[in-house]
Amino acid sequence: MEQIRKKTDIVFTISGKLLASCAVAYMALPTILFLLGWVRPLFSIPAAMAVAAASVLLCVKLPASPLHFTRRQLAVYLGTLLLSLLWLLAGGITGVALQHADFVVRNPIYETLIRCDWPLVDADGSHFIYYLAFWLPPALACKCLSCTDVFISGYVLTAWIELGLALALTVLWGKFRTGALLFLVLLMFQGPLDGVVRWSVHLFNPQGQTAHELYLTVLAFFGGVAPTMQLHYTFHHTTLLWLFVAMVVSWNIPARHQLFLASLCLLVSPIGSVGLLVFIAIRALASKTPAMQYFSSWTVLAGGALVLLAGIYFMSSNGNNRIRLTWEDSPFDLLRHGGWKFWGALAGSWLLTVGAPAVLLFRQFKRDAFFWSALAILTLTYFIYIGSVGGYNEFCYKASSISFFCLALLFTRVFVEPLGTRRWRAWCVCYLALAALPSLSVFAKAAPTLAFTEPARLANMQRLWAGHLHHPEHPWNAPLWGKGEGAAFRAVYFQQAGQSADGPLRPFSTGIRTDTEPSAVRTARP
Repeated sequence: MEQIRKKTDIVFTISGKLLASCAVAYMALPTILFLLGWVRPLFSIPAAMAVAAASVLLCVKLPASPLHFTRRQLAVYLGTLLLSLLWLLAGGITGVALQHADFVVRNPIYETLIRCDWPLVDADGSHFIYYLAFWLPPALACKCLSCTDVFISGYVLTAWIELGLALALTVLWGKFRTGALLFLVLLMFQGPLDGVVRWSVHLFNPQGQTAHELYLTVLAFFGGVAPTMQLHYTFHHTTLLWLFVAMVVSWNIPARHQLFLASLCLLVSPIGSVGLLVFIAIRALASKTPAMQYFSSWTVLAGGALVLLAGIYFMSSNGNNRIRLTWEDSPFDLLRHGGWKFWGALAGSWLLTVGAPAVLLFRQFKRDAFFWSALAILTLTYFIYIGSVGGYNEFCYKASSISFFCLALLFTRVFVEPLGTRRWRAWCVCYLALAALPSLSVFAKAAPTLAFTEPARLANMQRLWAGHLHHPEHPWNAPLWGKGEGAAFRAVYFQQAGQSADGPLRPFSTGIRTDTEPSAVRTARP
Protein backbone atom coordinates (compact mmCIF):
# COMPACT_ATOMS: atom_id res chain seq x y z
CA MET A 1 0.00 0.00 0.00
CA GLU A 2 2.90 2.34 0.79
CA GLN A 3 4.31 1.88 -2.72
CA ILE A 4 0.91 2.61 -4.28
CA ARG A 5 0.54 5.74 -2.17
CA LYS A 6 3.94 7.00 -3.19
CA LYS A 7 3.20 6.43 -6.88
CA THR A 8 -0.08 8.30 -6.65
CA ASP A 9 1.79 11.25 -5.09
CA ILE A 10 3.75 11.75 -8.32
CA VAL A 11 2.28 14.57 -10.41
CA PHE A 12 5.06 15.10 -12.97
CA THR A 13 7.87 13.05 -14.51
CA ILE A 14 10.83 13.99 -16.70
CA SER A 15 12.24 11.19 -18.83
CA GLY A 16 15.90 10.51 -18.18
CA LYS A 17 16.63 9.94 -21.85
CA LEU A 18 14.84 13.15 -22.80
CA LEU A 19 16.83 15.13 -20.25
CA ALA A 20 20.12 13.58 -21.41
CA SER A 21 19.26 14.27 -25.05
CA CYS A 22 18.39 17.90 -24.35
CA ALA A 23 21.56 18.45 -22.31
CA VAL A 24 23.87 16.95 -24.95
CA ALA A 25 22.04 18.74 -27.79
CA TYR A 26 22.40 22.05 -25.91
CA MET A 27 26.15 21.52 -25.69
CA ALA A 28 26.56 20.29 -29.28
CA LEU A 29 24.39 22.83 -31.14
CA PRO A 30 26.76 25.86 -30.86
CA THR A 31 29.64 23.76 -32.17
CA ILE A 32 27.66 22.35 -35.10
CA LEU A 33 26.44 25.81 -36.13
CA PHE A 34 29.95 27.21 -35.91
CA LEU A 35 31.26 24.43 -38.15
CA LEU A 36 28.56 25.11 -40.75
CA GLY A 37 28.95 28.89 -40.55
CA TRP A 38 32.74 29.26 -40.52
CA VAL A 39 34.39 26.11 -41.88
CA ARG A 40 34.53 25.09 -45.54
CA PRO A 41 32.07 22.27 -46.40
CA LEU A 42 34.91 19.87 -47.20
CA PHE A 43 35.77 19.91 -43.50
CA SER A 44 32.59 21.15 -41.83
CA ILE A 45 30.19 18.49 -43.14
CA PRO A 46 32.26 15.48 -41.94
CA ALA A 47 33.07 17.22 -38.65
CA ALA A 48 29.44 18.20 -38.01
CA MET A 49 28.27 14.67 -38.84
CA ALA A 50 30.89 13.21 -36.47
CA VAL A 51 29.83 15.58 -33.68
CA ALA A 52 26.15 14.76 -34.25
CA ALA A 53 26.81 10.99 -34.33
CA ALA A 54 28.95 11.13 -31.18
CA SER A 55 26.28 13.19 -29.46
CA VAL A 56 23.58 10.65 -30.32
CA LEU A 57 25.80 7.84 -29.00
CA LEU A 58 26.38 9.80 -25.81
CA CYS A 59 22.64 10.32 -25.33
CA VAL A 60 22.14 6.56 -25.55
CA LYS A 61 25.00 5.73 -23.18
CA LEU A 62 24.36 8.30 -20.44
CA PRO A 63 22.97 6.62 -17.28
CA ALA A 64 20.23 9.20 -16.73
CA SER A 65 17.30 8.08 -14.56
CA PRO A 66 13.79 9.57 -14.85
CA LEU A 67 12.91 12.34 -12.40
CA HIS A 68 9.63 12.05 -10.50
CA PHE A 69 8.06 15.04 -8.76
CA THR A 70 5.46 15.21 -6.03
CA ARG A 71 3.32 18.31 -5.86
CA ARG A 72 5.61 19.87 -3.25
CA GLN A 73 8.76 18.95 -5.17
CA LEU A 74 7.34 20.39 -8.37
CA ALA A 75 6.65 23.69 -6.60
CA VAL A 76 10.23 23.81 -5.29
CA TYR A 77 11.59 22.88 -8.73
CA LEU A 78 9.63 25.62 -10.49
CA GLY A 79 10.66 28.09 -7.78
CA THR A 80 14.30 27.14 -8.38
CA LEU A 81 13.98 27.80 -12.11
CA LEU A 82 12.26 31.13 -11.44
CA LEU A 83 15.04 32.18 -9.08
CA SER A 84 17.65 31.28 -11.70
CA LEU A 85 15.80 33.43 -14.24
CA LEU A 86 15.70 36.41 -11.86
CA TRP A 87 19.41 35.90 -11.19
CA LEU A 88 20.08 36.00 -14.93
CA LEU A 89 17.92 39.08 -15.55
CA ALA A 90 19.89 40.99 -12.90
CA GLY A 91 22.82 40.87 -15.33
CA GLY A 92 21.07 43.34 -17.62
CA ILE A 93 20.85 41.37 -20.89
CA THR A 94 17.36 42.75 -21.52
CA GLY A 95 18.17 46.15 -19.99
CA VAL A 96 16.27 45.47 -16.75
CA ALA A 97 19.52 46.40 -14.97
CA LEU A 98 22.63 48.27 -16.08
CA GLN A 99 24.85 46.17 -18.32
CA HIS A 100 28.52 45.66 -17.59
CA ALA A 101 31.01 47.65 -19.69
CA ASP A 102 31.94 44.51 -21.67
CA PHE A 103 28.51 44.63 -23.29
CA VAL A 104 29.88 47.43 -25.46
CA VAL A 105 31.29 44.51 -27.47
CA ARG A 106 28.83 41.76 -26.46
CA ASN A 107 25.77 43.58 -27.87
CA PRO A 108 27.13 44.29 -31.39
CA ILE A 109 28.51 40.74 -31.66
CA TYR A 110 25.04 39.31 -31.07
CA GLU A 111 23.27 41.89 -33.24
CA THR A 112 25.71 41.42 -36.11
CA LEU A 113 25.34 37.63 -35.95
CA ILE A 114 21.58 38.15 -36.32
CA ARG A 115 21.74 40.78 -39.03
CA CYS A 116 24.53 39.40 -41.23
CA ASP A 117 25.38 36.12 -42.90
CA TRP A 118 28.27 34.17 -41.42
CA PRO A 119 31.25 34.32 -41.17
CA LEU A 120 32.00 37.91 -40.18
CA VAL A 121 34.71 39.44 -42.38
CA ASP A 122 35.20 43.16 -42.98
CA ALA A 123 35.98 45.01 -46.21
CA ASP A 124 39.73 44.76 -45.56
CA GLY A 125 39.53 40.97 -45.38
CA SER A 126 39.99 40.85 -41.61
CA HIS A 127 38.14 38.05 -39.82
CA PHE A 128 36.23 38.62 -36.61
CA ILE A 129 37.74 35.99 -34.30
CA TYR A 130 36.15 35.64 -30.92
CA TYR A 131 34.43 33.17 -28.57
CA LEU A 132 31.12 33.65 -30.37
CA ALA A 133 29.79 30.08 -30.74
CA PHE A 134 27.44 30.36 -27.76
CA TRP A 135 25.49 33.17 -29.46
CA LEU A 136 24.85 31.20 -32.65
CA PRO A 137 21.68 29.24 -31.66
CA PRO A 138 19.75 32.34 -30.44
CA ALA A 139 21.09 34.36 -33.38
CA LEU A 140 19.84 31.69 -35.80
CA ALA A 141 16.45 31.68 -34.05
CA CYS A 142 16.22 35.46 -34.52
CA LYS A 143 17.13 35.06 -38.20
CA CYS A 144 14.27 32.58 -38.60
CA LEU A 145 11.90 35.06 -36.92
CA SER A 146 13.28 37.99 -38.97
CA CYS A 147 13.79 39.72 -35.63
CA THR A 148 16.17 42.65 -35.22
CA ASP A 149 14.44 44.41 -32.32
CA VAL A 150 16.97 44.72 -29.48
CA PHE A 151 14.38 43.82 -26.84
CA ILE A 152 12.98 40.74 -28.57
CA SER A 153 16.45 39.49 -29.50
CA GLY A 154 17.43 40.05 -25.88
CA TYR A 155 14.52 37.87 -24.77
CA VAL A 156 15.66 35.11 -27.14
CA LEU A 157 19.22 35.26 -25.79
CA THR A 158 17.91 35.24 -22.22
CA ALA A 159 15.76 32.20 -22.99
CA TRP A 160 18.79 30.39 -24.44
CA ILE A 161 20.95 31.09 -21.38
CA GLU A 162 18.12 30.20 -19.01
CA LEU A 163 17.61 26.93 -20.85
CA GLY A 164 21.22 26.04 -20.06
CA LEU A 165 20.79 26.98 -16.39
CA ALA A 166 17.52 25.05 -16.22
CA LEU A 167 19.14 21.96 -17.73
CA ALA A 168 22.03 22.12 -15.24
CA LEU A 169 19.65 22.50 -12.29
CA THR A 170 17.37 19.74 -13.59
CA VAL A 171 20.34 17.40 -13.98
CA LEU A 172 21.41 18.21 -10.41
CA TRP A 173 17.85 17.63 -9.21
CA GLY A 174 18.48 13.94 -9.71
CA LYS A 175 21.24 14.14 -7.09
CA PHE A 176 19.94 16.71 -4.59
CA ARG A 177 16.17 16.79 -5.16
CA THR A 178 14.82 19.85 -3.30
CA GLY A 179 18.41 20.55 -2.25
CA ALA A 180 18.91 21.91 -5.79
CA LEU A 181 17.33 25.16 -4.55
CA LEU A 182 19.97 25.41 -1.82
CA PHE A 183 22.66 24.69 -4.39
CA LEU A 184 21.44 27.56 -6.57
CA VAL A 185 21.47 29.97 -3.62
CA LEU A 186 24.97 28.86 -2.67
CA LEU A 187 26.14 29.26 -6.27
CA MET A 188 24.63 32.73 -6.48
CA PHE A 189 26.41 33.86 -3.34
CA GLN A 190 29.60 31.82 -3.67
CA GLY A 191 32.82 33.70 -4.27
CA PRO A 192 36.46 34.21 -3.33
CA LEU A 193 37.01 35.09 0.31
CA ASP A 194 39.51 37.73 -0.69
CA GLY A 195 36.39 39.56 -1.86
CA VAL A 196 36.37 40.93 1.69
CA VAL A 197 39.31 43.09 0.60
CA ARG A 198 37.47 44.33 -2.50
CA TRP A 199 34.34 44.98 -0.47
CA SER A 200 36.37 46.94 2.10
CA VAL A 201 38.02 49.00 -0.62
CA HIS A 202 34.60 49.85 -2.05
CA LEU A 203 33.16 50.59 1.39
CA PHE A 204 35.95 52.67 2.93
CA ASN A 205 37.47 54.01 -0.30
CA PRO A 206 41.06 54.24 0.96
CA GLN A 207 43.37 56.49 -1.01
CA GLY A 208 46.98 56.08 -2.02
CA GLN A 209 49.17 53.96 -4.27
CA THR A 210 49.17 50.85 -2.05
CA ALA A 211 45.37 50.78 -1.82
CA HIS A 212 45.11 51.18 -5.59
CA GLU A 213 47.60 48.37 -6.21
CA LEU A 214 45.90 46.06 -3.72
CA TYR A 215 42.52 46.65 -5.32
CA LEU A 216 43.81 46.00 -8.84
CA THR A 217 45.62 42.85 -7.80
CA VAL A 218 42.80 41.06 -6.03
CA LEU A 219 40.18 42.27 -8.50
CA ALA A 220 41.77 41.39 -11.80
CA PHE A 221 44.99 39.46 -11.34
CA PHE A 222 44.13 36.40 -9.30
CA GLY A 223 41.79 35.06 -6.61
CA GLY A 224 38.87 33.87 -8.68
CA VAL A 225 35.67 35.59 -9.75
CA ALA A 226 32.27 35.12 -8.11
CA PRO A 227 29.73 33.05 -10.12
CA THR A 228 27.31 35.98 -10.19
CA MET A 229 29.93 38.05 -12.00
CA GLN A 230 30.68 35.06 -14.22
CA LEU A 231 27.05 34.73 -15.27
CA HIS A 232 26.39 38.45 -15.66
CA TYR A 233 29.62 39.39 -17.47
CA THR A 234 30.73 36.21 -19.30
CA PHE A 235 27.58 34.11 -19.66
CA HIS A 236 28.79 32.87 -23.06
CA HIS A 237 31.65 31.06 -21.31
CA THR A 238 30.01 29.99 -18.08
CA THR A 239 26.77 28.26 -19.05
CA LEU A 240 28.21 25.25 -20.89
CA LEU A 241 31.01 24.77 -18.34
CA TRP A 242 28.46 24.52 -15.53
CA LEU A 243 26.26 22.14 -17.49
CA PHE A 244 29.24 19.87 -18.14
CA VAL A 245 30.13 19.68 -14.43
CA ALA A 246 26.48 19.08 -13.49
CA MET A 247 26.29 16.17 -15.94
CA VAL A 248 29.50 14.65 -14.59
CA VAL A 249 28.49 14.87 -10.93
CA SER A 250 24.96 13.55 -11.47
CA TRP A 251 25.41 10.89 -14.14
CA ASN A 252 28.96 9.63 -13.60
CA ILE A 253 29.72 9.90 -17.32
CA PRO A 254 31.99 7.08 -18.52
CA ALA A 255 35.62 8.15 -18.90
CA ARG A 256 35.68 7.26 -22.62
CA HIS A 257 33.08 9.94 -23.38
CA GLN A 258 34.27 12.77 -21.11
CA LEU A 259 36.88 14.23 -23.45
CA PHE A 260 34.40 14.49 -26.33
CA LEU A 261 31.81 16.16 -24.12
CA ALA A 262 34.43 18.62 -22.85
CA SER A 263 35.53 19.36 -26.43
CA LEU A 264 32.04 20.74 -27.11
CA CYS A 265 33.00 23.64 -24.83
CA LEU A 266 36.16 24.50 -26.79
CA LEU A 267 34.67 26.86 -29.37
CA VAL A 268 32.51 28.45 -26.68
CA SER A 269 35.19 28.90 -24.03
CA PRO A 270 38.70 27.76 -24.96
CA ILE A 271 40.17 29.26 -21.79
CA GLY A 272 37.49 27.75 -19.56
CA SER A 273 38.08 24.41 -21.26
CA VAL A 274 41.60 24.42 -19.84
CA GLY A 275 39.94 24.35 -16.43
CA LEU A 276 37.80 21.42 -17.57
CA LEU A 277 40.96 19.55 -18.58
CA VAL A 278 42.35 20.04 -15.08
CA PHE A 279 39.01 18.91 -13.65
CA ILE A 280 39.03 15.70 -15.73
CA ALA A 281 42.69 14.99 -14.89
CA ILE A 282 42.14 15.28 -11.14
CA ARG A 283 39.06 13.06 -11.27
CA ALA A 284 41.10 10.49 -13.19
CA LEU A 285 43.84 10.57 -10.54
CA ALA A 286 41.37 10.41 -7.67
CA SER A 287 39.49 7.45 -9.16
CA LYS A 288 42.72 5.81 -10.41
CA THR A 289 41.20 5.53 -13.88
CA PRO A 290 43.73 4.34 -16.50
CA ALA A 291 44.48 7.08 -18.99
CA MET A 292 43.71 4.80 -21.93
CA GLN A 293 40.07 4.57 -20.86
CA TYR A 294 39.66 8.23 -21.84
CA PHE A 295 40.73 7.33 -25.39
CA SER A 296 38.89 4.02 -25.75
CA SER A 297 35.95 5.37 -27.79
CA TRP A 298 35.87 6.69 -31.33
CA THR A 299 34.12 9.80 -29.99
CA VAL A 300 37.52 11.07 -28.88
CA LEU A 301 38.40 11.41 -32.59
CA ALA A 302 35.52 13.86 -33.03
CA GLY A 303 36.80 15.72 -29.98
CA GLY A 304 40.31 15.75 -31.43
CA ALA A 305 39.02 17.28 -34.68
CA LEU A 306 37.37 20.06 -32.65
CA VAL A 307 40.62 20.69 -30.78
CA LEU A 308 42.43 21.08 -34.10
CA LEU A 309 39.79 23.35 -35.63
CA ALA A 310 39.57 25.51 -32.50
CA GLY A 311 43.36 25.82 -32.37
CA ILE A 312 43.57 26.97 -35.99
CA TYR A 313 40.76 29.47 -35.45
CA PHE A 314 41.92 31.15 -32.24
CA MET A 315 45.60 31.19 -33.22
CA SER A 316 44.63 33.36 -36.20
CA SER A 317 43.45 36.22 -34.02
CA ASN A 318 45.22 39.56 -33.75
CA GLY A 319 44.43 39.50 -30.03
CA ASN A 320 47.41 40.15 -27.77
CA ASN A 321 46.41 37.51 -25.22
CA ARG A 322 49.42 35.60 -24.04
CA ILE A 323 50.02 32.77 -21.59
CA ARG A 324 52.68 33.47 -19.00
CA LEU A 325 53.48 33.15 -15.31
CA THR A 326 51.91 35.84 -13.17
CA TRP A 327 55.21 37.34 -12.10
CA GLU A 328 56.48 37.72 -15.66
CA ASP A 329 55.56 40.87 -17.56
CA SER A 330 52.91 41.82 -15.02
CA PRO A 331 50.31 44.24 -16.39
CA PHE A 332 50.19 46.04 -13.05
CA ASP A 333 52.55 48.47 -11.33
CA LEU A 334 52.75 46.25 -8.27
CA LEU A 335 56.09 44.65 -9.12
CA ARG A 336 57.78 47.92 -10.00
CA HIS A 337 56.81 49.38 -6.61
CA GLY A 338 58.19 46.46 -4.60
CA GLY A 339 58.16 42.72 -4.96
CA TRP A 340 57.18 42.17 -1.32
CA LYS A 341 53.84 43.85 -2.00
CA PHE A 342 53.11 41.49 -4.85
CA TRP A 343 54.07 38.35 -2.94
CA GLY A 344 52.25 39.56 0.17
CA ALA A 345 49.08 40.23 -1.80
CA LEU A 346 49.36 36.87 -3.59
CA ALA A 347 49.92 34.93 -0.35
CA GLY A 348 47.12 36.72 1.47
CA SER A 349 44.68 36.24 -1.37
CA TRP A 350 45.58 32.53 -1.69
CA LEU A 351 45.15 31.95 2.03
CA LEU A 352 41.69 33.55 1.95
CA THR A 353 40.42 32.14 -1.34
CA VAL A 354 42.01 28.67 -1.37
CA GLY A 355 43.37 28.07 2.11
CA ALA A 356 40.20 28.89 4.02
CA PRO A 357 37.84 26.48 2.20
CA ALA A 358 40.64 23.88 2.08
CA VAL A 359 41.01 23.89 5.87
CA LEU A 360 37.26 24.01 6.39
CA LEU A 361 36.36 21.14 4.05
CA PHE A 362 39.44 18.93 4.13
CA ARG A 363 38.29 16.52 6.83
CA GLN A 364 34.99 15.73 5.13
CA PHE A 365 36.08 15.81 1.49
CA LYS A 366 39.76 14.85 1.43
CA ARG A 367 38.94 11.91 -0.86
CA ASP A 368 36.55 13.87 -3.09
CA ALA A 369 37.75 14.77 -6.59
CA PHE A 370 35.50 17.85 -6.69
CA PHE A 371 37.24 19.22 -3.60
CA TRP A 372 40.70 18.84 -5.12
CA SER A 373 39.53 20.13 -8.51
CA ALA A 374 38.21 23.32 -6.96
CA LEU A 375 41.44 23.96 -5.05
CA ALA A 376 43.75 23.06 -7.94
CA ILE A 377 42.03 25.27 -10.51
CA LEU A 378 41.87 28.23 -8.11
CA THR A 379 45.55 27.78 -7.28
CA LEU A 380 46.49 27.73 -10.96
CA THR A 381 44.86 31.14 -11.41
CA TYR A 382 47.64 32.51 -9.20
CA PHE A 383 50.42 31.22 -11.42
CA ILE A 384 49.00 31.28 -14.95
CA TYR A 385 48.06 34.52 -16.64
CA ILE A 386 46.17 34.56 -19.94
CA GLY A 387 45.37 38.06 -21.10
CA SER A 388 46.67 41.27 -22.57
CA VAL A 389 48.97 43.73 -20.89
CA GLY A 390 46.90 46.04 -18.73
CA GLY A 391 43.89 43.72 -18.82
CA TYR A 392 42.24 41.09 -16.69
CA ASN A 393 43.48 37.54 -16.18
CA GLU A 394 41.14 35.72 -18.55
CA PHE A 395 42.16 32.33 -17.15
CA CYS A 396 41.20 33.47 -13.66
CA TYR A 397 37.90 34.81 -14.94
CA LYS A 398 36.82 31.76 -16.93
CA ALA A 399 38.37 28.75 -15.19
CA SER A 400 37.46 29.78 -11.64
CA SER A 401 33.76 29.36 -12.49
CA ILE A 402 34.36 25.59 -12.39
CA SER A 403 35.95 25.87 -8.93
CA PHE A 404 33.09 27.78 -7.37
CA PHE A 405 30.56 25.47 -8.96
CA CYS A 406 32.38 22.53 -7.31
CA LEU A 407 32.51 24.34 -3.96
CA ALA A 408 28.77 25.04 -4.15
CA LEU A 409 28.22 21.31 -4.77
CA LEU A 410 30.28 20.41 -1.69
CA PHE A 411 28.55 22.90 0.59
CA THR A 412 25.19 21.68 -0.65
CA ARG A 413 26.14 18.18 0.48
CA VAL A 414 27.19 19.60 3.86
CA PHE A 415 23.69 20.90 4.57
CA VAL A 416 21.52 18.43 2.63
CA GLU A 417 22.99 15.13 3.83
CA PRO A 418 23.97 16.66 6.45
CA LEU A 419 27.67 16.18 7.20
CA GLY A 420 29.81 16.94 10.24
CA THR A 421 28.88 18.41 13.58
CA ARG A 422 26.51 21.31 14.13
CA ARG A 423 29.40 23.49 15.25
CA TRP A 424 31.36 22.73 12.08
CA ARG A 425 28.34 23.55 9.92
CA ALA A 426 28.07 26.85 11.79
CA TRP A 427 31.63 27.62 10.71
CA CYS A 428 30.61 26.80 7.15
CA VAL A 429 27.79 29.32 7.42
CA CYS A 430 30.23 31.99 8.62
CA TYR A 431 32.54 31.28 5.70
CA LEU A 432 29.69 31.42 3.19
CA ALA A 433 28.46 34.72 4.62
CA LEU A 434 31.86 36.32 4.02
CA ALA A 435 32.25 34.67 0.61
CA ALA A 436 28.91 36.18 -0.44
CA LEU A 437 30.21 39.76 -0.25
CA PRO A 438 31.40 39.99 -3.91
CA SER A 439 28.02 38.83 -5.20
CA LEU A 440 26.13 41.07 -2.79
CA SER A 441 28.13 44.04 -4.09
CA VAL A 442 27.05 43.14 -7.66
CA PHE A 443 23.38 43.07 -6.66
CA ALA A 444 23.79 46.30 -4.68
CA LYS A 445 25.13 48.05 -7.79
CA ALA A 446 22.36 46.64 -9.98
CA ALA A 447 19.46 47.54 -7.67
CA PRO A 448 19.44 51.33 -8.29
CA THR A 449 19.46 50.77 -12.06
CA LEU A 450 16.35 48.57 -12.25
CA ALA A 451 14.19 49.66 -15.18
CA PHE A 452 10.95 48.42 -16.69
CA THR A 453 10.05 50.97 -19.35
CA GLU A 454 11.62 50.63 -22.79
CA PRO A 455 13.45 54.03 -22.74
CA ALA A 456 14.94 53.28 -19.32
CA ARG A 457 15.94 49.77 -20.33
CA LEU A 458 17.52 51.08 -23.53
CA ALA A 459 19.53 53.53 -21.42
CA ASN A 460 20.81 50.59 -19.38
CA MET A 461 22.20 48.89 -22.49
CA GLN A 462 25.79 49.48 -23.57
CA ARG A 463 25.16 50.55 -27.16
CA LEU A 464 28.18 52.75 -27.81
CA TRP A 465 28.93 50.75 -30.96
CA ALA A 466 25.30 50.94 -32.14
CA GLY A 467 25.13 47.28 -33.10
CA HIS A 468 28.15 47.33 -35.46
CA LEU A 469 31.55 45.73 -34.99
CA HIS A 470 33.72 48.14 -37.01
CA HIS A 471 35.18 50.73 -34.64
CA PRO A 472 38.92 51.01 -35.36
CA GLU A 473 39.19 54.09 -33.15
CA HIS A 474 38.21 52.06 -30.08
CA PRO A 475 41.05 50.24 -28.21
CA TRP A 476 38.96 47.05 -27.97
CA ASN A 477 38.49 46.81 -31.74
CA ALA A 478 41.89 45.65 -33.03
CA PRO A 479 42.28 42.50 -30.85
CA LEU A 480 38.95 41.18 -32.15
CA TRP A 481 39.97 41.07 -35.81
CA GLY A 482 42.59 38.84 -37.41
CA LYS A 483 43.97 38.58 -40.91
CA GLY A 484 43.83 34.79 -40.88
CA GLU A 485 47.15 34.68 -42.69
CA GLY A 486 48.06 31.11 -41.77
CA ALA A 487 47.90 28.51 -44.53
CA ALA A 488 45.84 26.19 -42.32
CA PHE A 489 43.30 28.93 -41.62
CA ARG A 490 42.97 29.80 -45.30
CA ALA A 491 42.53 26.14 -46.24
CA VAL A 492 39.97 25.26 -43.55
CA TYR A 493 37.93 28.42 -42.97
CA PHE A 494 35.76 30.54 -45.25
CA GLN A 495 37.63 33.62 -46.45
CA GLN A 496 34.73 35.82 -47.58
CA ALA A 497 31.99 37.45 -45.54
CA GLY A 498 28.71 35.56 -45.53
CA GLN A 499 30.14 32.68 -47.54
CA SER A 500 28.16 30.09 -45.55
CA ALA A 501 24.99 31.47 -47.17
CA ASP A 502 26.11 29.72 -50.36
CA GLY A 503 26.11 26.37 -48.57
CA PRO A 504 24.15 24.57 -45.83
CA LEU A 505 22.94 27.79 -44.17
CA ARG A 506 21.40 29.20 -47.35
CA PRO A 507 17.80 28.92 -45.97
CA PHE A 508 18.74 31.30 -43.16
CA SER A 509 20.50 33.93 -45.26
CA THR A 510 19.56 37.58 -44.64
CA GLY A 511 21.41 38.80 -47.72
CA ILE A 512 23.53 41.19 -45.62
CA ARG A 513 27.26 40.70 -45.34
CA THR A 514 29.62 42.45 -42.96
CA ASP A 515 31.99 43.63 -45.71
CA THR A 516 29.24 45.62 -47.43
CA GLU A 517 27.74 47.32 -44.41
CA PRO A 518 28.31 51.11 -44.30
CA SER A 519 30.32 50.81 -41.09
CA ALA A 520 32.67 48.29 -42.75
CA VAL A 521 33.62 50.50 -45.70
CA ARG A 522 36.87 52.35 -45.08
CA THR A 523 35.61 55.71 -46.40
CA ALA A 524 32.66 55.63 -44.01
CA ARG A 525 34.82 55.31 -40.92
CA PRO A 526 35.38 58.38 -38.74
